Amino acid sequence: MKTLLQAYRANTGRRSMVSEVALPVPANDAPLVLGAGTEITGNIVSKVPVHVLAAFHGRVQGPVIFIAKTAEVTGRFEAEHIVVEGCVADGDLFADLLVLRPGCDVAGTIMCRELIVEEGALFEGQYRRHADPLRIGRQFEEV
Repeated sequence: MKTLLQAYRANTGRRSMVSEVALPVPANDAPLVLGAGTEITGNIVSKVPVHVLAAFHGRVQGPVIFIAKTAEVTGRFEAEHIVVEGCVADGDLFADLLVLRPGCDVAGTIMCRELIVEEGALFEGQYRRHADPLRIGRQFEEV
């Protein structure tokens, strides 16, 4: 399975992203979908991609996290790939690759290896680049 970034680079030969790139999903694994119109509070640890369309307050860990336009989330999000289209208020995002798409509104802390901010995305808060952001995220948790 190619990563989001590898698939884009293989198809275009360019380093920057575009919104049409699909999220990687393992062949036999359907994503976990937190549906629109619901409000969820708690912690989720998933081995499959997580698509958040709901209001969510808590923590999500998984290989891929997609925060949809309908989502309004707070809390901590840790994944190899995170794509944000919705609203993240007071969030901590730890990812190898983080993509902020047009129309998203992110307030909080971002720590990632690679950050892509597309035109029209909003971000306010702290940003730090790190070679292994998921390890750093686990260290913050232990403190």
